[in-house]
Amino acid sequence: MWCFGKELVPFVPADVVCRFVIAKAFQKSNEHTEEDIASFAEEKKELSDGDSCRERDLQTTISTVAWDASSSTKSTFSWVSYAFAITHIGSVCNHVDRVVAYAGLLLSTNVFPWFNFRYDTFQRLHSLFVRAPFDTLSSLWTKISAKSNFTNNLSNLSPVLDLPLLFFPFANQNFYFQSDLVAPPDFNGERYMFSCAVAAHHFIEMIQKKRSYGYNTGKNVLTHSEINTVTLLVAGSNHDKQTSDFLWALTQPSGNLIVRAGGWILAKIFRRTAEQIEVDASSFVELARTLSEYPLDSRPHVIIAPTHRSFYDFLIISFICFSYPELGIDIPFIAAADDFMKIPIIGRLIRGAQAFFIKRDGKGIDPDLRRELQCITDATETTAYIEVFIEGKRS
Repeated sequence: MWCFGKELVPFVPADVVCRFVIAKAFQKSNEHTEEDIASFAEEKKELSDGDSCRERDLQTTISTVAWDASSSTKSTFSWVSYAFAITHIGSVCNHVDRVVAYAGLLLSTNVFPWFNFRYDTFQRLHSLFVRAPFDTLSSLWTKISAKSNFTNNLSNLSPVLDLPLLFFPFANQNFYFQSDLVAPPDFNGERYMFSCAVAAHHFIEMIQKKRSYGYNTGKNVLTHSEINTVTLLVAGSNHDKQTSDFLWALTQPSGNLIVRAGGWILAKIFRRTAEQIEVDASSFVELARTLSEYPLDSRPHVIIAPTHRSFYDFLIISFICFSYPELGIDIPFIAAADDFMKIPIIGRLIRGAQAFFIKRDGKGIDPDLRRELQCITDATETTAYIEVFIEGKRS
C-alpha cells in the first residue's frame, strides 16, 4: 500500500554517488578549501578547552551527494511517473496481474494522495490493512506447514513490507538540496528511471529462472535474436492471460463500452483462430519517443497505414492499442468505406469503435472528409492516430 504524490524524486544516479564517495575517500587532508579552513577555525574558537571530543568531530566533513536545486527539472522525475513505469513494466512482463496492478496504481496515485494523509494516519492504515493481516497469515501458515516454500517466501517478504512507510515522507513532499553536484543539461531523469526499472525486470526474471517456479514471467515478451528485436505476444492460443477476458476488457484504462465489448469478443476469436499474434514493440516505442520530443501542444498527428490482406488487419491494430496502452499509442480512428455505414446496427457499432466513413465512388474528393478529420483532431488533446488503408480494398 503506497502513496505517491506528484512531487519530484530527490535522487542521484548510483554511479555518481560511487565516484563522489571514492573521490572523497582518497582526498588528502590538505585539499580543503580556504572557506573550509576558515569555518573550522571559527567553530574551534567557540569550543571550551575541555570539549576535545567536539573538536575531533569538527574535523569530519559532511557532504551532500544530491543534485543541486539549480539543476534542470529534466534531471529528475515525479513519483507518479515512477509508479506508472513500474506498473506498465510489471503488467506487460507478467510480474503482476494487470487488474491488480492498475487497481493499485489508482489507489497509490489518486485515492491516497487525495486524502492528504499525515504520516501517523498512513502508518495506522498500513498496520491495519497490510501488516496485521500479513502477520496473521504468516503465523497461521507457520503452524500449518513450517518448512514449506510458501512459509519461506512469507518470511523473506516481511522485512520489505514496511517500505511504503519508509518512503512516505519522501514521496509526499519536495526536497531541495545545495551541493556541488549539478546535473548535466542533457541528463534525462525519466529515461534513467525507466532504464533502472527495466534492469529490475531483468534481475527479477533471472531470479525466477534460477528458482524454476514452473512459469515464465516473460512468456508474452518474445526476443528474436536473428533480427535483433523484441515483440509482444498480444493474442492467440499461446498468449498467457492471468484473468478472464471479460474482467480484462472491463478494467483496461481506455476505451468506450463498444471498444471494450469488441476487445472481449476479439480476444476469444483470436484465441480460437490463431496461435499467436505479435507486435513489434520497439517500433511503437520509437514512435512514442519521437512524439515526446515535440511540445505537448504542437505534436503532429500520426497516420497508421497497415496492409489490408484480410479483415483482421484493422481489428488487430485497434486490439493492440487497446491491449497495451503502455505502448503510448491511443486507439486509432479508422477510415472505413461508407458501405459499412449502410449496414443496419453494424454501421453504428463500427462508428462507436472509432471509425469514420469515407466515400470511394470514384466521383472525386469526398466533401465531408475534411469535416470528419477536423472533428477528430479537435476531439483529441494532443495527437490523433488515424488508420488508413491506402489500397482502398484488400491487398
